[in-house]
Amino acid sequence: MAVERVLGRRELNRALLARQLLLERSPESVPRAVEQLAGLQAQYTPSPYLSLWTRLAEFERQSLTCALECKEVVKALLMRGTLHIVTPRDFWAAATARRELGGSPWPPSFEQRLPAHELARIAGQILVELRDEPRTFSEVGTLLAPHADGELSTTFLWRRVQGQEHVVHVPPSGTWGYHKEGVYRAAGSVIPGEAPPAEEALDHLVRRYLAAFGPAAKQDVA
Repeated sequence: MAVERVLGRRELNRALLARQLLLERSPESVPRAVEQLAGLQAQYTPSPYLSLWTRLAEFERQSLTCALECKEVVKALLMRGTLHIVTPRDFWAAATARRELGGSPWPPSFEQRLPAHELARIAGQILVELRDEPRTFSEVGTLLAPHADGELSTTFLWRRVQGQEHVVHVPPSGTWGYHKEGVYRAAGSVIPGEAPPAEEALDHLVRRYLAAFGPAAKQDVA
């Protein structure tokens, strides 16, 4: 009977580094690299530029800016409630999975001031606005201001709305050197594709993470 060989730490380490394009610079394009990496953290605007510069042989600053402007990649609030740059295909899967899994529950004290069903209605109204034209955070904040109250700040409410609706940043938001407020659109208005069924989205996301960070154990996926 054959004995299964267990991968050692060095092998696991090298597998991860290879999947993350960190052993040698890759000739891949920006969209293909972003997809292979299962997205890039983008809380700090320059971060994805630096991440790609360390990994891609032919990367120039304009390479990512052009990819954002051409909608080959998009910036959005996704995994772990943080900003990431992903491909459109991965955006739809990640956004659907995030909505399906949900964020923190709506506290009872907030429910008394702004019922969850009312927040859902407001989110739907804002999405309609974002389908027509880009809106800055200040403009979105104006729409949310009548419902803000103490801890229910416009910033807090906007994060909740982004968890319920498919919203993306649009350039110049997300590009190198832009340090002003975010600019947003409804995802369906600017990128191809549509939200898949929840089970399909979760399956896609797990496979993408395994390809980018595997091998992984069951508890890693959970």
